[in-house]
Amino acid sequence: MKKLFFFALMLGMAVCNFSCSSDDDGGNGGNNNSGNKGNQTEGIYADKVAEYKIPENEAPEVITDDNIKVQLTGFNLTEYGKGILELVVDGGINYETFDVVIDGNKYLLSQNGISAGFIEFAEAKTKTRAGSNAVELKFHLSFQHEVNGEMVPITFDNIAQAQQVIDYVNTTYTSNITNAWGLERMKLTITFDDKSKTPASTNTQGGDLRPFIDLAKKNDVTISEKDEKELTRTITSLIIDKSKLFVLEYAEGGSDAATWKWVTENEKNLAIGIKLKDGKTMGNKFFNDDSQITVQLRDNGKINLILSTYLEDDKCTASLLVNLK
Repeated sequence: MKKLFFFALMLGMAVCNFSCSSDDDGGNGGNNNSGNKGNQTEGIYADKVAEYKIPENEAPEVITDDNIKVQLTGFNLTEYGKGILELVVDGGINYETFDVVIDGNKYLLSQNGISAGFIEFAEAKTKTRAGSNAVELKFHLSFQHEVNGEMVPITFDNIAQAQQVIDYVNTTYTSNITNAWGLERMKLTITFDDKSKTPASTNTQGGDLRPFIDLAKKNDVTISEKDEKELTRTITSLIIDKSKLFVLEYAEGGSDAATWKWVTENEKNLAIGIKLKDGKTMGNKFFNDDSQITVQLRDNGKINLILSTYLEDDKCTASLLVNLK
């Protein structure tokens, strides 16, 4: 089985690499990476990147009309002006992504140009709860968040103490891949263990995942009701941050979040691994903790990600090429 998986993986990668060579703005043709490719622009908030963890006894909370508790348990600021709220909704972890502009000690949050309020930072009055890196956060936020399939208004008007965590990945190629990336296009290629079956693929412009549903169904790859729901979305941005955060932001609201780390980091072989914040509710059939993620650096400040995922039940490998800009 391991041999079959390795062969299928390599075939999938070959199909994917061949298809992306014309899009590489300099034709790196596979993993011929270079330190002067990929992202070359430092983020405007490079000196402010941090995670803020809010203890459970401090976490602001609201109760929805359906009597569901929503707690605000953390906030991440990325280098490239994205802010991610960590929410615990009915016991499960959720994430919501915003654009951030810093104005003095206020972090102004918005989505699609619509203001969601602000977070005001101050030195903690007491450091006994959150430790020496304690800060006081004043939340004045109002936004829509999906709860049980419906978008509901969430409002926080609270003060809480938080622990500031500054934990960077700071290695040779990290700055080349960190950014709040937009999506040019994606290509999904499915290769089968049964070599009598022809590999199948489809392209989609931008971050629309829906074409992958049809591709899977037409090729007898199982798509459950849950799979279909997770793929009926459009990725608007893909965030890779030095604070070890990997986030997919969706047009329909909400985000999938993971931590990331280097698996291999050298000029001819760049690969990262991810660990979803909540493996039960985040990710999809073609993007999960088992996905092997190869990185290709491109000219003009762009990169490719190739996510290879072996689908045991379907005896096939899904290779998802994502062109990021």
